[in-house]
Amino acid sequence: MGPLLRFIAGFSCLIPSLALATSAAAEPGTDFWRETFSGADVTSNVWLLYSGVTLAPTSDIYGDGVRFRAAGGYGQYRYSGHRAGDPKDKRREFKATLTYAEALLGYQKRFGELTAKAFVGVAAIDHTILPDDPIAAGGLLTQGLEYGVKGVLELWLNLGSDAWTSLDTSWTSAHQTYAARWRLGYRLLPTVSVGAEAALNGNAISGNDVLEDGSRREPLRPQGRLGIFARYEWNGGEVSISGGLANDAYDFGSTGGFNKAYGTINWLTRF
Repeated sequence: MGPLLRFIAGFSCLIPSLALATSAAAEPGTDFWRETFSGADVTSNVWLLYSGVTLAPTSDIYGDGVRFRAAGGYGQYRYSGHRAGDPKDKRREFKATLTYAEALLGYQKRFGELTAKAFVGVAAIDHTILPDDPIAAGGLLTQGLEYGVKGVLELWLNLGSDAWTSLDTSWTSAHQTYAARWRLGYRLLPTVSVGAEAALNGNAISGNDVLEDGSRREPLRPQGRLGIFARYEWNGGEVSISGGLANDAYDFGSTGGFNKAYGTINWLTRF
């Protein structure tokens, strides 16, 4: 089974949360009440583009209050694998596209140096795989269009004036997708941060454990990431880049460890 088949489903649900990084660096009292964000993520055999907007109708963007968020994205991925009934040394090649959209309602609350955001809403994720994959048809992979409830929790904590940490998590019943990312940053300058990050993305696929040839499938494993990032911020926005290593995403029985590279870029503007 190809190593990066279902990573994109997990990452697509995390992207809108992670792109924002819940910055609490600027002081409240600005006139900003809107945020737009966009970005890209690339790993082996996978690419994803996304964008979205967050609105603060009852306060400025840094203050306590209600939040509305809408986001969407498009990506493609490729994978290959042996299928039951094929010659032993034959591997089929597959190409897939992903589209997703979501609409969320939430609330932001500041507790001293801690800023917390919680959202709930709906999400839709669509996977189209060509040619048809019998494994996907059997429920072992994400395929087709699914709607579901989505929940998001974002936390940002200032660690004095020179450091900060953040944790972003999400889950949706659409393809049973979950994701999380943690960052620890240090301010080299008031506007420039560098640091380390770790992430986890997965799908709780519930297909039959017995494959078509009568053998048992290996348990699905999520993709983990370990990397570094750099972030530049100003009063009206921020831009960040990150990169590092990841394991094979949800591969059956993979023992390759962290042997894949990844890279991201995120841009946010407040107005």
